[in-house]
Order: sequence, then C-alpha cells, then structure tokens
Amino acid sequence: MFICLGLLLVFNLFIRPHDPHFGLDGVPGFWALFGLAGALLLARGAKGAAHTFLGKSEDFYDTKE
Repeated sequence: MFICLGLLLVFNLFIRPHDPHFGLDGVPGFWALFGLAGALLLARGAKGAAHTFLGKSEDFYDTKE
C-alpha cells in the first residue's frame, strides 16, 4: 500500500491536473496523502468498533450452573 501511494506521489509531480476542482486538488501528492489518511482512519475506526461492539468478557462462554 505504501509503495503504491509513493508511486502515485511521484507520478503526481510530473502529471498535474489541468483543471483542479477545488484548492487542494492542485497540490502535488494530495490524493496520495488523502488515500493514506482515509485508510488509516478507516482502520482505526474499524478496530475501535470491533473492540466496542464485539468485545466480550473472558468468562462469556462459560456455563453458569
């Protein structure tokens, strides 16, 4: 993933958008950094959701007799 994002950053230094749609779209490497930030936020959010909703206590599967 980091290699692909690095290649996108290098390519973006030579291939510039002709007509950026918003201000940051014209900055070289914006989409590579945007993809990295999005991936990290999604991974962190999924980990937090898994611990919050799927976490069980250690004796959850023990039978209570």
